[in-house]
Amino acid sequence: HLTLILCNIVASVSIVGLNKYLFSTLEFQYPVILTCVHFVATSTLVLYASALFDSRKRKKNKNKIPLSLIISVAMGRVVSIVAMNLNLKFNSVSTYQLSKIAILPAVAITRRKILTAQETIGALMASIGVFFATVRDPHIEIDGIYIAMIAVGTSTVSILIGERVKAKGFGALEVMQKEMPLSTCLLMLTIPFTEENVMHAFEKMTNSIHATIVIALTCICAAVINAS
Repeated sequence: HLTLILCNIVASVSIVGLNKYLFSTLEFQYPVILTCVHFVATSTLVLYASALFDSRKRKKNKNKIPLSLIISVAMGRVVSIVAMNLNLKFNSVSTYQLSKIAILPAVAITRRKILTAQETIGALMASIGVFFATVRDPHIEIDGIYIAMIAVGTSTVSILIGERVKAKGFGALEVMQKEMPLSTCLLMLTIPFTEENVMHAFEKMTNSIHATIVIALTCICAAVINAS
């Protein structure tokens, strides 16, 4: 479990920097397409992991996962991750990190529970660290703040849906095996409405070795985060 936690932390920190580098420096302005590529990478990893565990005769949950639950998880994942990527695209890394910190109290308020001392101290320490970076950050716009608020709200809902799934006794890998392909398909359907000049995006992904390498690294990070 410690190894998974460490991998998740490293991947979470890395993907923020890599995504921002793509959006700002390499000018790859296609967050939905990038998210879709991440979903494909995660789906591939999940299918491989499921086949590996099945070959070891892993015990399966006898109860079938309701279709409504799979759809709700898929919708929650798609909306929250797209919102977070848009948040990172239109805001600075420090503003993005502050919005991620805000998810913790948002979840607590929704649960109608008080944060534990450990959660409070962790959130405060992280907020203080990001605050000093944010003070020197000139890239704070009102539109970006609105996007950040939407990202916090959708991510909170997605977390609560995930908790509902766990409460019903279904394993994360078991759910992801059915949900990730659906999430990927749903996200692909939104591309014509959310992205402009899609062909240019794929040309940029394939013609620039630099962009291809960075996107591949983000895919690895996304797969590790979702799988852990």
